Amino acid sequence: MGDDERARRLLSDLSIALRKDPLIDEFGFIFCPEPVCNKSPIVLEQHKLGIETWSIKILYLFVHQQLLKVKPISPDSRFLNDCSQAAVLLNAECYTAWNIRKRLVLKKAIGAEADLKLATLVLTKHPKSAETFAQRSRLLQHIFPDIKPSHSSHEAAASTNQHYFPHNNQYHPSPPPNGLDRRVQVQQNGAAGNLERIIDGELKACTIAADRYPNNYNAWSHRIWVLKHLARGGSQVVKSEWVSSKEWVRCHISDHSGFHYRQFLMQTLRECTGGTLIPNEKENGSYAMGLVEEELQFTANLISFYPGHEAIWYHRRFVIHFWRTFLTGKPNATTISTEPLSHDDITVLEDISVPDTTGAAATSSWQDNRSAGRCEDAQMETDQVPTKPSFLSSPEHLRTGKSVDEDLAAITTSEIQFAIAVNACTPHGDVEAQRRCVEGYKRWLKSQ
Repeated sequence: MGDDERARRLLSDLSIALRKDPLIDEFGFIFCPEPVCNKSPIVLEQHKLGIETWSIKILYLFVHQQLLKVKPISPDSRFLNDCSQAAVLLNAECYTAWNIRKRLVLKKAIGAEADLKLATLVLTKHPKSAETFAQRSRLLQHIFPDIKPSHSSHEAAASTNQHYFPHNNQYHPSPPPNGLDRRVQVQQNGAAGNLERIIDGELKACTIAADRYPNNYNAWSHRIWVLKHLARGGSQVVKSEWVSSKEWVRCHISDHSGFHYRQFLMQTLRECTGGTLIPNEKENGSYAMGLVEEELQFTANLISFYPGHEAIWYHRRFVIHFWRTFLTGKPNATTISTEPLSHDDITVLEDISVPDTTGAAATSSWQDNRSAGRCEDAQMETDQVPTKPSFLSSPEHLRTGKSVDEDLAAITTSEIQFAIAVNACTPHGDVEAQRRCVEGYKRWLKSQ
């Protein structure tokens, strides 16, 4: 009985703290194996909420037991709200608590946006919680009923439980032109919600989770879901994400999830400009070429400063595949066969003839890098590694009608030269790791 009373006091203190400060932006555990003084283990300082570890088991067992006693329709909504929010803060994968919160949203006992705020707080402690991101998706479908349920990995639960949030028949949004940049001001359950503000909130929540847990698949999947279903692939939102994600990737070079997100943005930007894969279409081709050139230069800089990181090389593979796909118009296109690559870099270069598809000036710039030899200085300088491939030096090959095979051969040759130049200029301390990446990249080019 003593533990039950103590647990009730803990629950009351936690609920009061959450109501007292609506600006709480972080939640965490304070290591304290046993109480050291006669005071509450709930600590609230400067919008940061913490709970001492000795009280976690007592509080969680109590609230979980209370939630299991809940009937389908309970009149005590406030007590259920307190118990369920305590449960998800301590254990974000407590499905029972999230399901009860769904019912409370349907009963209008709590607001959907308030539950989104709680989910953001949960992510500060449990950044990879799949159930928390699934709950966010369900709440967004409740706020914006025109969103179609998704069937991505972390949305499987949402698709099977979409009946929790039925559509509001009084809500009839007008479709935006060309499906781009919806700016819809909606009013749901008497509370005004702004789509742009909610999108910004979702993107910030995903950033918080991605910063706190590396390779956070659930966070990046939810971010993609937001752009697809909430922002509808709006060009302005996607362009903003394209710019902001570059800085994030630069600070997390080993996180492949960030590179995968940029791959999604590349494909989305291409679709925003028309989406047709027609190589001789000047405007579409120039825009796609601009994306490819920007990303190849970006990856070249990263490879120079951070040698031996496989995530960067894998991302460069995608960029080359993206450009090959554009030229051929086939999602799974392969290039013409090339001669087997030798393990000796110099021999490989001598055996490869460079097709004259981009002009002598462009080709000579790569030849200069090739003849420079191995760098003597261990400190890598960015301009020592070629950043602009010869096959993108001029857009003429988009309009001259030359064969696609020649363009694909130029891509393979140019990238092999890039890989060899990188290998030659790598600082001695990173040679082995970089060599493995270079050899893997050349084998991939050979297989295309």
